[in-house]
Amino acid sequence: MQNQILEAIHARRSVRRYQSRGVEREKLEAVLDAAFHGPSARNLQPWHFTVIEDPTLISELEEGVRRAESNPQMHVFHGAPVVIMVSGQEENHWNQIDCGLATENLLLAAYSLGLGSCVVGFVMRYLDQPVAVETLKRMRLPKGFRPLYAIAIGYPDEEPDARPREQKASWL
Repeated sequence: MQNQILEAIHARRSVRRYQSRGVEREKLEAVLDAAFHGPSARNLQPWHFTVIEDPTLISELEEGVRRAESNPQMHVFHGAPVVIMVSGQEENHWNQIDCGLATENLLLAAYSLGLGSCVVGFVMRYLDQPVAVETLKRMRLPKGFRPLYAIAIGYPDEEPDARPREQKASWL
């Protein structure tokens, strides 16, 4: 059984090489709108998405991660022209689950619009350190929100093959 949504789920890949061109505002607004329509516990929508198009701030985040990982050659955002920081409301017990659900909508919407994406969790190894205070200030997160992970997004400059998937399920 196939339909457009199932096809997108099966075809979407994490992209680790991007074209240098920027992403149109309409497309970024569309992927954010898809995220905003994600399900959340009690419809509290405990998320905040920070769209970072500033190459200086993207480079600052990359350098911070490289230092935190002690790996000066590490590829962080893979040349993506846009990074979307996903933050969760600290007081909300379900924020990580709800942000993850919203993010999946964003990733599938990006794919449907011809964009590539890659979730980058290890950015938190830098942002959780005291040295990142100034970077966090520059991201202007709303009070009570904490970054969870970043998403690199842009036009893909590769078409990665599918990796094997394990079929882990129980039928009772």
